[in-house]
Amino acid sequence: MRKRIIAIASVVAIIVIVAVIAIVASRQRVARRRVFRAAPAETKAKAPSAEVRPIGEWSEQFRYLGAAERWSDLDALLDRIEVQHPDLYAQNSLAYLHARARIENNDASGAAKKLAPYLAAGNRYRDLALYHQAELDDSNDDHAAASAHRTELIAGAPNSLYRDEALDDETEWRASLKDTKPLLELAARVYASAPTARRRDLDAHIVEALVRSGDLNGALTRGLTLLRGGTTDDPSDRVSRALDRPELLRRMNAPQWVMLGESFRNHRHYDRAVAVLSLALGTPQPAHAAMLAVKKKVPLKKKAAPAKPKPAAPAVVRSAGPDRNDLLFGIGRSLFGAEQYANARQTYLRGANETRDLRWKSTFLWHAARAAQLQNDDAGAEQLMTQSIAVPGRFPSTAAALTQRLRTRLKAKRVAAAAADLNAIRAGWPRDHAIVEASLAWAIYIIAANNDSAALGALNAIPPALLDKYDGPELAYWRARALERTNPHAAFETYLTVLRAPVPTHFAYFARARIEAPSMASRVAQELAAREQQVAQLIAAKKFEDARRIETDRILLSSRNRDVELKRLASIYEQLPAYRAILELAPLPTPRFPLAPNADRATQLMAMGLFDEAIDEIPRRYPLQPARAGLTQSLALNRGGASKQSIYAIEVLMNSVPRDYLPELLPMSVRELLYPRYFFGFITEDAKKYGADPTLVLSIMREESRFNPRAKSEAAARGLLQFIITTARDIGRDVGLVNVQPEDLYDPRVIIRLGAKYISELTEKFGGDRYKAAAAYNAGPNQVALWSRFAPAAGEDFFLSSINFDETKQYVRKVMNSYARYGEIYGGSGPVGGVRAEP
Repeated sequence: MRKRIIAIASVVAIIVIVAVIAIVASRQRVARRRVFRAAPAETKAKAPSAEVRPIGEWSEQFRYLGAAERWSDLDALLDRIEVQHPDLYAQNSLAYLHARARIENNDASGAAKKLAPYLAAGNRYRDLALYHQAELDDSNDDHAAASAHRTELIAGAPNSLYRDEALDDETEWRASLKDTKPLLELAARVYASAPTARRRDLDAHIVEALVRSGDLNGALTRGLTLLRGGTTDDPSDRVSRALDRPELLRRMNAPQWVMLGESFRNHRHYDRAVAVLSLALGTPQPAHAAMLAVKKKVPLKKKAAPAKPKPAAPAVVRSAGPDRNDLLFGIGRSLFGAEQYANARQTYLRGANETRDLRWKSTFLWHAARAAQLQNDDAGAEQLMTQSIAVPGRFPSTAAALTQRLRTRLKAKRVAAAAADLNAIRAGWPRDHAIVEASLAWAIYIIAANNDSAALGALNAIPPALLDKYDGPELAYWRARALERTNPHAAFETYLTVLRAPVPTHFAYFARARIEAPSMASRVAQELAAREQQVAQLIAAKKFEDARRIETDRILLSSRNRDVELKRLASIYEQLPAYRAILELAPLPTPRFPLAPNADRATQLMAMGLFDEAIDEIPRRYPLQPARAGLTQSLALNRGGASKQSIYAIEVLMNSVPRDYLPELLPMSVRELLYPRYFFGFITEDAKKYGADPTLVLSIMREESRFNPRAKSEAAARGLLQFIITTARDIGRDVGLVNVQPEDLYDPRVIIRLGAKYISELTEKFGGDRYKAAAAYNAGPNQVALWSRFAPAAGEDFFLSSINFDETKQYVRKVMNSYARYGEIYGGSGPVGGVRAEP
């Protein structure tokens, strides 16, 4: 029996060890260096043979073998070229490409041999070689040698592509040492010439190092200086966490607590923000010194438990300095951000009761109402909105409270009372965008109630001068909805104006769906037949501009005979210079072998397929204008993995495309550069594992980071999907990733796994509704639940127009536009939206 127990224990131990190894292996961070990437329009092409071909085919071979991650094949090919063509191998610096292939193939010793000649002083590849040699040193655990190579790069190549990354790595390395002197020496070396962001990063690491070394006075002085310079960037987050120690908090005064508390709030450490900002309200008696203790951070992913009312605050000695209104509002915002809505409401009410400033009183009451509404207490929320509105004066909070009270009354079917709020907004804020928001909220409710004429009256009464560029198509869509029953012809024409919108509105997708509804079938058939006849007559008369306009409408209205109609519109474009130029747009040729003997470094790098190490030269060589150069810039940057810059370049190019150019007739390279699919293999793998929609993950990733793995927001959100560390750790436990660290979020394999799991959870929470899942990713599930509750009817259009945060509405628009475009480009779904291809 004892032997069996031992055997079972041994098996269990082995299983545990294997599981730990699997988790660790799955979290191996990718190297920070850029890697080969397939350009989007080239991903379908088959990689050529790894046999030595004529030199004119080498560039294609190198690029495709790298893009396909066939490193061993590329290594073997270069071995053969070195033997068969040693002169060309040397003349074209192919040993450098050989080194890069071996690095990717995890052949550290072989890569070092190939890199060695490029480390020599004066070699034009020296800065690149130093960076890669430092990587190899680190992989061999020779961190001192890596530091020496990075330091050479930092000191000797101020304009190197890799200098910033070398500085990041070197800063992290020196900050990890017990002795702070090496880090201070690095700061002294680069501080004078460094930009502000770099100085702040160095200072943050120094503060952390000083705290670890026990130099609390030095850490406090330097840390507070950094916070005075700003509390929204990543260094301020690092410093605020480093200074969050009882012995340091006791040395601070009220203004310093405010800075620290605001930094915590900006970086979503809400519990610490509440504790520290509370100190600034007054100096606690010794019995209450426990407030100084560092508390466990609250994960943000899951809904917080309902907060219990707190006991009365202890007696405090009031401190001069910080404004109490600001402090109480900051505490309230922190509690609201932590989803402790009851405590937030209580804090806002405390502020309303204490303040003598009427603007602040109205503001406190309005935010207390917001907290009440997220507690599902609509009656209490309405009372608070009414109190906010009743405060003498007209403030931003007054208009906001009136608009939300209108929505609340509509939800309760108190239409007359809501109408009174709409009239009050019209009278009190005649030149404010609040009229647009309130009129839209009123109109969509009335449309859902089948009172179309009243809805049209409200929409038509909105002053055009108050509309922004996205309001027009949205309001036109709802006008068309209101016209459908009484005037189908006018509805049809109005939907067509939405499809023609010169901005990328998502309401074009809704308009297309309404036009294709069975109720519109006979009208659409008539309109298509008439337009097809008109186009044929106009082409025969050589009136190509008129033919183009009508044929564009014809394709927007229906996918019927899609290929035939697209071919006809393309033939019309060929007769119009501005449209023909886009139809025929193609990138300029990029460098390829054979090269002239005196070819510069960037030319050699691009010919080798190493666009990643030429990205600093690419914008100079291929400017954004004219369009052909801009397309080439985007394509070359894409090949180098510079995703954000590549997308920016192609979006700039789209400004030169006629506003009504049909997206389906854009060159495929333009369409795929607008909507690339970086990391799609990882996305599909993890989406399948966790039940997420891979296209939704891809679309959210495009909006969050433009596919930049090193993306970092001011609020310390990191990586491709912009996670904050508290959320990442919470989800990480669900997927078997324990103790996720901030640096892990830059690893695509980690963050895509976390993102697929989280997006799957959000989608499931909202019954498979992608619009609500996207909105929740931006604004949080509780806020989305409120918008869903207040939407006057089911449907994605009603939900989108019920979102009253401009940021979130635009976020959902962009994500879902991308979702549709990805389906058109890669899924063959056919046209489903309007004439603008951008998200």
